Amino acid sequence: MHGYDDTSFVSGMKNEDLIDIGMTGDEYSFHRKKLMREITRLPEYIADYKVPESTREWLKSIGMSDYLQNFLDRDVVTKWDLAIVKSMKVTELNERYHITKKAHVKRIMHSLKNMRNPNDREADIERVRYIVDQLQTSVMLEPSSSRLNEALFWEALRAQCLDPELTTFNEVDELKQALVDLRNGWLMVFAVANAIWLTLILVLTSQSELAILGSNPIGLATALCFGVIQAVQFLAMLFHRGITLMHHTARIPYPTRRPTFRNKTRKSGTRLSVQAMPSRGDVVYHNSLTNRQNGVAYHNHAFMMEEDEGETVPKV
Repeated sequence: MHGYDDTSFVSGMKNEDLIDIGMTGDEYSFHRKKLMREITRLPEYIADYKVPESTREWLKSIGMSDYLQNFLDRDVVTKWDLAIVKSMKVTELNERYHITKKAHVKRIMHSLKNMRNPNDREADIERVRYIVDQLQTSVMLEPSSSRLNEALFWEALRAQCLDPELTTFNEVDELKQALVDLRNGWLMVFAVANAIWLTLILVLTSQSELAILGSNPIGLATALCFGVIQAVQFLAMLFHRGITLMHHTARIPYPTRRPTFRNKTRKSGTRLSVQAMPSRGDVVYHNSLTNRQNGVAYHNHAFMMEEDEGETVPKV
């Protein structure tokens, strides 16, 4: 009757649309809320916004091929004819092309409104969407799927964290009311503080003979407040500059001296060849005696140092 005979038409419906099709009055409020909850679960209908080459192609892309003859009878054939139809209103669409179902009118008007040549970003999205559509997919929740456990994990996580019904039975309403009360309370505090401040200013202004340290009390209070603010700003600036200097100092890439060692002979008679290999802040050593046979090229552990004949040799 209203054209909502397909879930693609139902997707995107709002509460106003339900009222528009006759679900008015308080007796339908429960049913409207229930329907809206189910409608939000439907996949979103994404209309093709590209400019079609013909009316036939356009109506087929939006699932309205039944109205092709209505447009052809009015000589709407090419995309240039659609450019004229694009500026029409709903009443003209009803009268000229005999489209009266609310869902069909809504889809056609939405398609005409968004019909345009895609920009670079939209062209990239279309390209990626086309590539994704060409991929072979499989249902992970099938018992024969090798990734069934992974699919069950993600389903449980989605149901636990992303289910929109979770907000129905939690403390959202109480939290909203508490935030409203907090806002109202602080607004009242600010209003009372401003009223006290204005009253104090008016009283001090009326007492012209009153003086503190030989100065007007209002002027003295203003000067003190301004001085305190300036002092706080100066100290905050010094603190900020110090922190900034520390950050810059910590990021300076200090050059590390590359230590070199000559071949040394241990007391046991074994020759030790050590070569320093620097790597981003750490010194990685290559011990040819112990590592060449097993193919391990680098060590990343600390070496104990010992003094031998005035030269520093790592002790392995």
